[in-house]
Amino acid sequence: MRAALALTLLLATPAFGWNEPTDIQGLPWGATQAELQTKLQDTRDPVRCDSPEFCKTKNVNFGPVRVSISYFFLKDGKFEMAVLSFKPSDYDQVLTVFRERYGQPVLTREERMRVPNSCATATNHIVHWSGDRVVIDLQQYQSPTEGRATIMLKAVQEREAAGTGTEKEKG
Repeated sequence: MRAALALTLLLATPAFGWNEPTDIQGLPWGATQAELQTKLQDTRDPVRCDSPEFCKTKNVNFGPVRVSISYFFLKDGKFEMAVLSFKPSDYDQVLTVFRERYGQPVLTREERMRVPNSCATATNHIVHWSGDRVVIDLQQYQSPTEGRATIMLKAVQEREAAGTGTEKEKG
């Protein structure tokens, strides 16, 4: 059915106005855990570092929305990736902040997803930005109760692709 085909909508848009982030919430790419802790010690945003590769802040402001941010220090203890978690109901506000900060996404799509333990379906809104150095994936539903934005250096993807033996796609 044509209606079934319309369930997944793929809209490619040009990358006009894309401003690659040089930092996340003021923490520049390549920073260390110590720099994150120093940066946050004067704020009300406590940080918890569970390993040399991972720190997390909870309930911090991201524009008008409260989010949790996981910071990943993957290579040589340097900051290379962040994951923002938020309520799916806050997706439109998070998307607005991303568009204001980084410009229009290069890819926008919608996917129908099944609601767990139910016959109901929901629409998962997904947007993607990709630049020379940074990629961002923003999803309204990473899970039924959580939206998620992953912001990372392309070098992370390249290392993952090399580690799995797959070739990096050139775009």
